[in-house]
Amino acid sequence: MKSISRLAVAAVLAAVTISAPAVAQKKQAAAAPAAPKLSKAVQSLLAQAQTAQTAGDHPGAIALLNQALVVPKATAEDKLWTYRLMLNSAQATKNNQLLKMAVEGSLATGQVTPTDEVKFRTALRGLALQSKDYQGAIQQAQRI
Repeated sequence: MKSISRLAVAAVLAAVTISAPAVAQKKQAAAAPAAPKLSKAVQSLLAQAQTAQTAGDHPGAIALLNQALVVPKATAEDKLWTYRLMLNSAQATKNNQLLKMAVEGSLATGQVTPTDEVKFRTALRGLALQSKDYQGAIQQAQRI
């Protein structure tokens, strides 16, 4: 009897062990974010900006990103990804004005996830406190 119950336990453990990776693969596939759908003009500029950022040419990247922001008929997603890349250059160059513009621009697209919105508003609150804009800091804190 003990050998049967041990055999049953072993069979159950084997089934769980085999099915766990399959479940994990399904979860990973479901959790994988969809690739952004960017317009061709913006996509080209963003690719060039990323290359410039990788090379450490943040002023060049910022110039390309500013061009992407004024592309006619740019979608909200185009602008969101442009601002996200701008965040990278703003952080690398420690440019708080550019950082604030990129965060506010990202929020204005309406494409930001709720989790990112909290992070962005917290960052805006911190920037407001740094510049002694206490009213702005209070407003951002109330929006979180």
